Amino acid sequence: MTSKPWERGALAFPALGLLVLLSCAARAEPAPPGVVACAEQLLSGVERRFEAMQTLQYTVERTTQSARQQSQERWLFRYRKPGDMRIDYQSPQDRVILITPASLVEYLPGVRKALRTDLARLPAAERSARVGGVLAHVAVEGLRVGAVGAMLARVQRVTPDARPAGAQWVEGEGPRFRVLVDPARQLVLVTELWDARGELKLRTAADDFVEAAPGQWFPQRITAVYGRAEGAVTSTVRLSDIRVNAAVDPALFEFVPDKKVTLRER
Repeated sequence: MTSKPWERGALAFPALGLLVLLSCAARAEPAPPGVVACAEQLLSGVERRFEAMQTLQYTVERTTQSARQQSQERWLFRYRKPGDMRIDYQSPQDRVILITPASLVEYLPGVRKALRTDLARLPAAERSARVGGVLAHVAVEGLRVGAVGAMLARVQRVTPDARPAGAQWVEGEGPRFRVLVDPARQLVLVTELWDARGELKLRTAADDFVEAAPGQWFPQRITAVYGRAEGAVTSTVRLSDIRVNAAVDPALFEFVPDKKVTLRER
């Protein structure tokens, strides 16, 4: 599911942040080929599991806490291969996002207004930016590896960890990053990203794992801490109702507004 820009925006979570951080510093010395190959096997193993999924559905409840305020959100995510997505954002405001390779629809049921963007006519870069901007707010940091290519270009070492047995740290420089992967269950356990100044910008930790389908493991909780100039921000995401390769009604990805809906085309 990482072959298309609209798919990367929905499921590859720290992809965008990692790409930005890795592009703002000089390249580190290349690691030995054996280290790169081992890192590629670990990181790509996680991504290939997602790429093989025909459908994916889950509910997200996210609590974000800063020194100034706390907010809570809830949404339902649905994906159907090769590139259909639906996000029903339920709290604090109802909002529906429908994405196909041809169009992007943003619908506000409360005011019965919708905006439909024709993606097919846009250049690839603009299409990716439009979709990525809409999906950025519902990205689940730490669920997937994200920017595998950017990591492999910076990887320096692969080292074992005891939690659980067989878990491996993939580490790189320029700027620094660390990802702890459980290869047996093909899961990201921890992600740590630093900026070019050496300050930790993001740390995610996943736990409370469940086998949603045979061989399909998911965390039911991911805690992310973001480094900000005004202080740390903590986000706790809880995933529930996780379903892999279950039947999804194709009509869910179609937008057929009634006459009372004001639809603007772009």
